[in-house]
Amino acid sequence: MNATILLRATLTDDVGVETVFSVPPGGATGQDYLTLSTTTKLAALASALSTTFDTATKGLVIVELKGATTTDYAISIGANSGGSFGIDAGGMPAASTATLSTTSPEIVYYDVDPGMTTVTVTPPAGRTCTPDYAVPSYEVDPGIGTQVSFSCD
Repeated sequence: MNATILLRATLTDDVGVETVFSVPPGGATGQDYLTLSTTTKLAALASALSTTFDTATKGLVIVELKGATTTDYAISIGANSGGSFGIDAGGMPAASTATLSTTSPEIVYYDVDPGMTTVTVTPPAGRTCTPDYAVPSYEVDPGIGTQVSFSCD
């Protein structure tokens, strides 16, 4: 029987992260990674964006697009948030709801209201994306980054 699990990891001075994994019969055959971010790094990102992140009462949603070979994949979430950003070709954060580079094809939503949220990816014409794990919505908790992965072409 297949099992879908929610995995959460935390460390001191890091913002925790959680993601969905699917475990097939007989165990997992590949590896996915959880990336933790220090509170210092998040503060630097917020400063570069001229904002602050409320990790005490709000969450983060990090949407990664594996295999994206072009920019302009639009990403939206169903929950209310304080905003979103991507990493541009120069490695700098910039307010955006669409991917800005192929070296960092992800969008981060910050100050996301706790609860459940949907994630939608709209790829550029001629491209496709599918969620790595088919779940209807993702849990958002205060002080936690919910990591969501899509495979794209």
